[in-house]
Amino acid sequence: MRTRILAASLLLLISAGWLAAQNTANAANLAPDRTACLGDREAPVIIEVFSDFQCPSCQQFFFGIAQPLLREYVSAGMVCLIYREMPLERIHAHARQAALYSVAAGRIGRWMQVTTILYGTQNEWSKDGNIEAVLARELPEDVMSQLRRQMKDTKVGAPIDRDLARARQLGVNSTPTWFLTANGKTERQSGVPQYVILKRYLDHLLNR
Repeated sequence: MRTRILAASLLLLISAGWLAAQNTANAANLAPDRTACLGDREAPVIIEVFSDFQCPSCQQFFFGIAQPLLREYVSAGMVCLIYREMPLERIHAHARQAALYSVAAGRIGRWMQVTTILYGTQNEWSKDGNIEAVLARELPEDVMSQLRRQMKDTKVGAPIDRDLARARQLGVNSTPTWFLTANGKTERQSGVPQYVILKRYLDHLLNR
C-alpha cells in the first residue's frame, strides 16, 4: 500500500507541476560549470543548490537531501552535486562569515567536515556569530591553524561573490533554491522536498 501511495504521489507531483514546464529551460543556458562538482563531472544528472548557512531550511536540505544524495548517487557517479554560497546578509547577519569558513575549508580539503559542523551547530553560532569558537571546539588545532591562515587571504570571499553573481543571473532570491539538469533540460525548484520522492524521480531519470 505504501509503495502505491508513493508512486501515486510522484505521478501527482510531476503532473501538477512539481517539475513544472514553465521552470524548465534549455540546459545550455542554465547548466553550471561542472568543475564545481562534488562527484563525477560527467554524471548524467546535475543538482546545483544555492544555500545559506544560517537558513534553517538549508540545514534541513543539507542533512535530509544532500547527505543521502552523496551516499547513494554522487558516490556512484550518477549525480554531480554543486553547492553555491548564497548568504542572505540582510536577514542573516552571520551567514557570510560562515560561508567564508566554508570556502577556506574547501581550500584545505575540509569542505565536507566544516560544512557539516556549521549546519550541525547552526542554532549555536547564529546567536552571536562566534563561528570560530564553535569550529575550534570541533576541529584539531592544526586544522584550525590552516583555516585561520586561509581566512586572512583577502581573496577568500571571491568564490562567494561569484556564486552570488550566478544567483542574480538565474533570478534566485531565496534559499534553498536548486536546479536539476538532466536529459537536456534544467528544472528549478525551491524548498526541501521529501527525499523519497526525489529519489524516485532520480531513478526515473536514470532509468533505474
